[in-house]
Amino acid sequence: MASESQRAARILARLGRGGRCCEHTERSYAKSASLSLLFAVLLLASACGGPPTEALEEAERALLGADLAKLCNEESYLAAQRLLEEAKAASEKGDYDDAKRKAIAASQLAEQARLDAEAGREECERRLAAKDKIENTLDTPVVSVPKETSQDPELTLETVYFDFDEAAITESSRVVLDKNARWLGANPSTRIRILGHTDERGSTEYNMALSDKRAQSVKRYLQTVGIEPNRLASVPYGEEKPASFGSSERDHALNRRVEFEVASK
Repeated sequence: MASESQRAARILARLGRGGRCCEHTERSYAKSASLSLLFAVLLLASACGGPPTEALEEAERALLGADLAKLCNEESYLAAQRLLEEAKAASEKGDYDDAKRKAIAASQLAEQARLDAEAGREECERRLAAKDKIENTLDTPVVSVPKETSQDPELTLETVYFDFDEAAITESSRVVLDKNARWLGANPSTRIRILGHTDERGSTEYNMALSDKRAQSVKRYLQTVGIEPNRLASVPYGEEKPASFGSSERDHALNRRVEFEVASK
């Protein structure tokens, strides 16, 4: 039989092992608690949100896909572009919620601008082509026509007409302008206003620009045939003063014009 001292030793040994077990358990609980805390911190960081990289990239793609809107719906395109720049700036400052909100808004605005531009593609391309023609016309030197002076009292300042969406001087317009130049030559002290007009089609801004191009074309032509620039003043009216009220092709043709008005003698 084991002595009392031996049994006591075995009991103490078992207690010692139990103590180590409890110590191991405490370390396991501490480790688990640390992992849980780390997971909670990561979860909180995720909830707060990091840089909205995906939203910013989506906005970039939306703007790249809206090339037509850059030409045909410029105002909306530029607004989307500004929103994207603001989103990037907010992201750099660490304001990720504001950055994400603005990036999403930029994507939506760019997409809407693209859709609007696609819907009006035909009209937009027509206007762009017309604009190029007008600019090319003004950049092309006009062939000088010999100046003729006359005291013929029957000579008057006649109206010249233009083709649709054009500011080019046609052959028939040259004939009229040569007559007008002779009238101005016969009245050397007279100053005139060159009044540009369009028909009703197109936006107010576009028609105002087109009427100015027409008036400038006429002014340039008269200068090339010898009329002093200080005697000529151009005034664009756009569609504001139609010569013929109506929407027929004849009405439109009569409204696409440049008229002349005596400013002083």
